[in-house]
Amino acid sequence: MLKMKLCTVLFVFGLSVLFSAAYGLRCFSCGMAESDQCRDKVTCSTFQDRCATTKVQGLFIQKSCMMSAACIMPLTSCCEGDLCNDAPRVGQSVHLLLLLSVGIILLFQ
Repeated sequence: MLKMKLCTVLFVFGLSVLFSAAYGLRCFSCGMAESDQCRDKVTCSTFQDRCATTKVQGLFIQKSCMMSAACIMPLTSCCEGDLCNDAPRVGQSVHLLLLLSVGIILLFQ
């Protein structure tokens, strides 16, 4: 019974990852804006598998899609996942916490 519940949780999680990847990565995109003003969203091309944020002189931000091979520049940070190059916010990990809670509840019922 425990194995079946664990398999169900992993199956649902796997499907959500599969479907999010099937529609293409989405990233915030802007050129030389202040961090909180970058709100444009783009769907990346098939060979671009990361979202990138580049800081220029500590004041301006450039956000875009990027290939993982190009994520070696010292001023550029790359991340995986839809819209992950947004400005960090408090409570951004709430989805992970909720998923973990549901998994624990299903395992110990």
